[in-house]
Amino acid sequence: MIDYYLSVQTEADMPEIPEGATLDVIGTWSDYDAETETSTPRDGWHFNVRSPEPIEWPASVTQSTPTTPWRVWG
Repeated sequence: MIDYYLSVQTEADMPEIPEGATLDVIGTWSDYDAETETSTPRDGWHFNVRSPEPIEWPASVTQSTPTTPWRVWG
């Protein structure tokens, strides 16, 4: 399985997910600062995809490779 950690500008920009792939929508995402007890929203609409086959994403999709993913597949 191939895991993709993705984002687009808005929810409406999210591309169609190919058949056989699994979608995990995160949506908006904020970074929490425990010291100041504030949240700072990150730009974009975030989602993860797990696929048995490689997927070629459109240029509007930003791919990330987190060292420690915030959410993982069970």
